[in-house]
Amino acid sequence: MYTHIFANLMLTAYEITVLNKEKIEKINNNKRHNENKKNKTLNLANQRKIKDFSFHQDFFAETGNLKTKEYGNDNINPEEVYHKLINIIDDKEVFTQTERQLFFYKYEQLYNALIAQYVVSNLEKKEILKKYTKAIIPAIVALDMYKTLSASIDKEQLHFYSHIHRFILSEYYSSHHHNLKSLCKSVRAYLKHYIKTLEFNPIVNLHEITTSISNIRTTSLSTICNIDTTIDACKREAREIGEPQDTKFEQLRVAYTSLSVLLAFQKITHLLAPLVSNYKKLLESKVTDSDPLFFLEQYIYQDVKEDIIFLGENVLYDYINELILHEKIDIPICKDNCDCGQGPECECQCIPNSVYGILNTLEYFIFENQSKPSLLTLVFSFNLPDLTPDIISMFELSQEMNNFCREVPSLELYIKILHILELLYNNELDSIKEVMNEIAFEEFPLGFFTSTLAIINLALKIKFEPKSIRYGTLLAYINPILTNQGVYTEFQVVIPDVENPTMPVADTLRNPVVNNPNNQTVLHSIMVYNRMIKKMTLYDDGHFNRIAPQSVHGLLDSVELALKKLRDVISNEKKSLTDEELASLIIRNKILTKHEINNNLIGILNEATLYNCLGCLAYLYEHLKCLGEELSNIRSLIGLSNIDHQKRELLRRALFIAKENQSKKDC
Repeated sequence: MYTHIFANLMLTAYEITVLNKEKIEKINNNKRHNENKKNKTLNLANQRKIKDFSFHQDFFAETGNLKTKEYGNDNINPEEVYHKLINIIDDKEVFTQTERQLFFYKYEQLYNALIAQYVVSNLEKKEILKKYTKAIIPAIVALDMYKTLSASIDKEQLHFYSHIHRFILSEYYSSHHHNLKSLCKSVRAYLKHYIKTLEFNPIVNLHEITTSISNIRTTSLSTICNIDTTIDACKREAREIGEPQDTKFEQLRVAYTSLSVLLAFQKITHLLAPLVSNYKKLLESKVTDSDPLFFLEQYIYQDVKEDIIFLGENVLYDYINELILHEKIDIPICKDNCDCGQGPECECQCIPNSVYGILNTLEYFIFENQSKPSLLTLVFSFNLPDLTPDIISMFELSQEMNNFCREVPSLELYIKILHILELLYNNELDSIKEVMNEIAFEEFPLGFFTSTLAIINLALKIKFEPKSIRYGTLLAYINPILTNQGVYTEFQVVIPDVENPTMPVADTLRNPVVNNPNNQTVLHSIMVYNRMIKKMTLYDDGHFNRIAPQSVHGLLDSVELALKKLRDVISNEKKSLTDEELASLIIRNKILTKHEINNNLIGILNEATLYNCLGCLAYLYEHLKCLGEELSNIRSLIGLSNIDHQKRELLRRALFIAKENQSKKDC
């Protein structure tokens, strides 16, 4: 099953900087307190296996213990993982916690945008990912080190990056030290020399520390983390003999910690060479305005005060375009569309503009939030000498791409997407499922088209097997979407607070239906799918304002029915009802069933009780309503005025009271 590449990248960062140290500290504590006590240190292997992205979000964002249903109590989450990473790499707070968290957010958005960027390439997917990794990770680390040390006010103050900076610029490091064995030898020499520069009092016993340094080997890199414990012991001993050297010991601790991370980074990633190359380029001011590193720096560190919503999205895509060009990943557009041949005989190692034009138009059709054009929209923007009509449909363009499949085999998969959309247009859904069963999403090329197929796959699962959907059963469909959908911006209209109009009603942003990442993916996917169907069928004879048979519909029927019951009872009363009175009527007259009061009314979502649905009704209506559905009762309650908000809150308060009264009655 699909897991999450970015989550695993962050887990690797956590493993390099935090986990080894915590394992040793925990083991030592366990030995001191109880030799037989079970070690509850984070099981990182299990964390990597978790398929539910919401658990990864909890792992990196929430505090306290996270006990997953899938792995039980053995998978215990340490508190505030991002904070632990931040506190190690920037304990002096050169950048604030908020700024650091924004950097992490931008890293994730970079990953999302890059993975969703389609490229027409003769390289295999693994080769492309390897090129991206080698280019981006060292650049990010080099930039963070450079920016942090440059922004440090006290240049004499030891920072986490200080010794990494000194080491890679020292005589102890040279280009052949990318060999891990040689690198360990250099680190040992550097640390021993650094101890001499600290000029400890000769009577202070440093034997255990120097012995630990001598034992740094490629097979036991965690040994350097044991020094952390050894330093504490030596520091206590120095105090006991009346020669406290706390400052020097702490300086030594910083050196050990940073260089242990450097060794772990090289052991796990093998990317120290490009990291050093990028860092020296920054130090020597050799970054030009055409260098991908220039755009990456602009994206991550630019002032976002005037760009709060998009957080540098334009610069992000500038960086991605430069990166793809610099790494020679895609096949370039033909500069001589008319004379180079544009086919198997072409000798200029490029493809015509028409191929990229087809794919760009397809992307626009699938994801743009507009009703036009329909899929049979006529395309004018391409120079297609092999096709005689002046105007052709998008479906006919697959034949144009067929001409280049021999030279660019990956185009065959894009033609398959066009074929699937044609089947969708013709309502041949069984045929789509057969095609889908033959597709291995892991082998599909990078780009938003993988997300498109996953969205269609998810929609058909919901359409044909809604009753089989239970908690967790959609993860296999959600994860390819999360992994490949890229960056998109979705605006949510909120109700302003009466007492503080500049802020939204608090419950709007805390609603569990909207806040759940799996729910968000499902809701967005259904909206995209139904919007595609709307564009395909909007101008077909007899389809205007009718429910298209291909669409996913009826998802809000249970909510609509429950709201109709409530509206009927309110309209039948001669006076305005309070929440207590309405709750009493709901229970006494059995207006709603127990299921409608207590349980999930939208089976494809988590926590979609009627109470929660009323708190985000407009959002649900926008995402789950398909063309042709009436839903008059829901529509009557999605207004944005304060009066509309009070109507919904009356119903919510009454439901809350009714649920409590029902529980007491059942007891």
